[in-house]
Amino acid sequence: MRINTVFLDLDDVLNTLTPHLMVWAGAQSDPLDYSNYPGSMELHRAVNRARSYGPRYPYTKEVFWRSIPREVWATTPPSPDLNWLLKTCRRLVGRQVFLATTAQDTADCLAGKLDWIHNFLPNWLHKQCIFIQAKAFLACKGRLLIDDNEMNCRRFQGHGGLAIRYPRPWNQAAGCKPREYIEENLGIVQSKTA
Repeated sequence: MRINTVFLDLDDVLNTLTPHLMVWAGAQSDPLDYSNYPGSMELHRAVNRARSYGPRYPYTKEVFWRSIPREVWATTPPSPDLNWLLKTCRRLVGRQVFLATTAQDTADCLAGKLDWIHNFLPNWLHKQCIFIQAKAFLACKGRLLIDDNEMNCRRFQGHGGLAIRYPRPWNQAAGCKPREYIEENLGIVQSKTA
C-alpha cells in the first residue's frame, strides 16, 4: 500500500517555535537559530538556564506556557523549508495533507496557532487542521506523520502508520539537514509501502 495521507506537525516543523520562544523570553536573539538549544531539555528549563534567573524567579512549566500571548504564537517565523515541504507532500499525496498539532491548554495558543495557519499557509490547508495530542490516533497503513517529537513518531509507527522525524536538536535526527533527511527517508518509506 502506498502513502495516501500526510500529517504535518506545525511547531518546529512548519515553523520555528522553539527559537522564537527563546527570543520572546529574552534567552537568545535569533528566532531561527536552533544551534544553542540543549538537546532534550524542556523549553522552560532551557529558557531559565539561558536567562540565568536567580533561584527565586525561574519559569515553571505551567507558568511559561500560560504566559505566551496570542501574538507570539501567531508571529512565529515559518521554517525556511516550509514551502519545499508543502510542495514535496503535495507531489506525494495531492491535497491529502493535514496539519496535526497539539495546542497548549490556553485560548491564546489555540487562537494564535489558527492565526499562524491563516497568515503563513495556503488557503487549501486552512480547514485541514487537527488539534490533537494523541497523534497515534490518526495512524493506519498508508498514513505518514512528519513530526519533530520522537515519542509522537514512535507511537504513530506503533499504531500502523509511518513516521519521519523532522531534524531538531532533541531527536534522533539531530544534526541532519532537514531537506536531505526528509528526502532520504521519504525514499525509504516509499520503498516500504511499494
